Amino acid sequence: MLVDEEARTLVRTGAWISVLYKAFTPYDQSAPAFDPYETSILAAKAGILLSSIRSLPVVTGKQFDVYRKLARLKSRETDTVLKELQDIGAVTINTQQVDGRPAIHSVETAATSKSEVFKTVGKLFESLSPSEQERATVAVLELTLPVPVPRAKVLSRLAAQGQKEEVIEGAVTHLVSVELIRQTRETSGGEPILYNPYVYASPSLDVRKILKALKGIPYEHALAILEHIKTKPGVPLPAGMDENVLTLMVKMGLIDNSAILARGGAHKKEFPTLPHVWGVFGAGDGALSEDLIDDSKLFLNSLRYGQFYSTSSRGRIDNPWVLVDRLIRRGEVGPATAIGEDYPLPLARGIVSIVESRLYAGRFHMQLRKTDVAEAVRDIIEQSAILPNRVVSGDQLGTTGEYFPPEVARIEKQLPTELKLAADALAFELRTHRKR
Repeated sequence: MLVDEEARTLVRTGAWISVLYKAFTPYDQSAPAFDPYETSILAAKAGILLSSIRSLPVVTGKQFDVYRKLARLKSRETDTVLKELQDIGAVTINTQQVDGRPAIHSVETAATSKSEVFKTVGKLFESLSPSEQERATVAVLELTLPVPVPRAKVLSRLAAQGQKEEVIEGAVTHLVSVELIRQTRETSGGEPILYNPYVYASPSLDVRKILKALKGIPYEHALAILEHIKTKPGVPLPAGMDENVLTLMVKMGLIDNSAILARGGAHKKEFPTLPHVWGVFGAGDGALSEDLIDDSKLFLNSLRYGQFYSTSSRGRIDNPWVLVDRLIRRGEVGPATAIGEDYPLPLARGIVSIVESRLYAGRFHMQLRKTDVAEAVRDIIEQSAILPNRVVSGDQLGTTGEYFPPEVARIEKQLPTELKLAADALAFELRTHRKR
């Protein structure tokens, strides 16, 4: 029983570290303010790397180098991470001599499920000697999860556990500033209350009452948006719905709004969903999220992009449910030229593999690697058995080169086009071509 409890604690720690890193992503993490969170950032990057390869039996050294770059791990960081991961039994690394020096020949991971990835992140976090600030931050997130807590009580409880008051204050201030927790201005007694916005993702909450209590949001407009998103998850809002109301609801945590930016595109395309459909971490019962690393959101958004913003010449997706269902039942779809060109994002996350056809040069099959991700997406879009007509006409799909999770979708500053194209090219190195 003790072992189970320890494992559960590690999984939750790993999950919180992943949540924290996502909140940090929009900002310059080389800034001095992030120095106390070095271990969290490194462990979370390792989690993204492990998540990308968890469904792949063996990853070659060349593929591994691509995956670690996509996880934003620098070479020296990777050396540190791999040493620790080997020590805790999370990866097996086979080496070979190249120009007289040892180099990675192949990598295998023992973390083959989402929970194992989070548990490994938790172990790595502990093995890298986290700072007092990081430990206090995780403790504050855990303490404010189930119900709102007076700020003074958070400080007293953690101080009783041996945390320093100035460290706790710093953790609270930082978490409020990146909106991972929120603080009321005051209560009837004048004391600030800390609460975790993830709680608002719980489907058990009466959203109608919440909306009525909120000022500045037209009630009927909000209900219309919620109904649209509930029945058509990931489908852009049709003309006539109030985008300003949607923006306010996103800021309150009532709606998730993630985005994709196509190669050469000037504007992100946003795809709204209700947070609870992903099994949000901490929604009511403190259950672990099914999609903390955003694999399912990314895959759904890629399909919706192909449905609403592609053209027939690019292989527009008529019915994402049919595609995902066939992918699950058959293990692959294709061949098609567009498959080899339009899906670097799911390819980079290890959700699918892209393999050239044996019969048709330049045409590719999409092979499923993460069945659990595809099943989650199929379940979500099954809520709307009859998919809507195209509500927008959009740009040519091109290459979907950048994904923005809900935490960073609001950030407007983008990479220069040349750097976006470099990221696309990196992901496409993972495609498999047939030898002829």
